[in-house]
Amino acid sequence: MFVLVVLFGMAWGLVALLAYAIRKAGTPARFRRPALVALSVLVVMPVLGPATIVAVPVPMGLVLGAALAAGEPLELFDLLAAFWWFSLPSLLATLAASSWLAWRFVR
Repeated sequence: MFVLVVLFGMAWGLVALLAYAIRKAGTPARFRRPALVALSVLVVMPVLGPATIVAVPVPMGLVLGAALAAGEPLELFDLLAAFWWFSLPSLLATLAASSWLAWRFVR
């Protein structure tokens, strides 16, 4: 459980860093919120990742990074399709949370 808290905490920290970079880069205000929501979904959304004999929830950024490092980015879509019953609610929850955070904190 502690490992999941650390993983998702690091993912949200990365999103905060990206939001700061987007703001400092001079991105127009009307693009900041959608960019933050899109980045947070790509980095933070929980997906079920394979771990030997079980599937464990991990941030999508970790799975995406591993897929890109292995040279198999299309495997991510297979993983999302295999666990669609978990991916769909987590996508909706991440969209809702990141939209609320972007609306509340991004100016």
